Amino acid sequence: MTTELTLKLDDIDLNVLSEMVYEENRLSTFFKNGQGLSGRWPFLEDCNCTPEKMATAGFFWCGSESQPDLVRCFVCLKDFEGWEPNDIPKDEHKRLSPQCPYVKLGKEQENCTVEEVMELCKKSVINFIEKVFNTQVEQYTNLAKEISNSLVELLGESNMDVSD
Repeated sequence: MTTELTLKLDDIDLNVLSEMVYEENRLSTFFKNGQGLSGRWPFLEDCNCTPEKMATAGFFWCGSESQPDLVRCFVCLKDFEGWEPNDIPKDEHKRLSPQCPYVKLGKEQENCTVEEVMELCKKSVINFIEKVFNTQVEQYTNLAKEISNSLVELLGESNMDVSD
């Protein structure tokens, strides 16, 4: 019996994330059927932030019609948008997420060892689990506050504290 683990946080799916370790998979997110798609990545040529350079810098496209230049790093899971044609993806990644393990490694995928790629995968999953955990804690904390406020209103007691 096989059980597939599907963890999802907002729009980050662990199964999709695991495919983004491969540069060619990241690159394919910027295109549909090998052709640039209007409403997808707005910088296809004659600029620094082409899909190829974005994928090499560790990014995959996760945007929408309203956010056509939104990308995410497959390791640190940080989102980046507001790209300008002259932005250099590698430099922007390093500037805005200097602690990212992919940035710190300082190598393009083609120069990485299998061990280095596996370490990046591990760090990506750890970052994902931390995001899920932090989101869950925030949701439960907010729910506890709502319940506490409801109880205060219901019982008229103002000395209840659920901040811990």
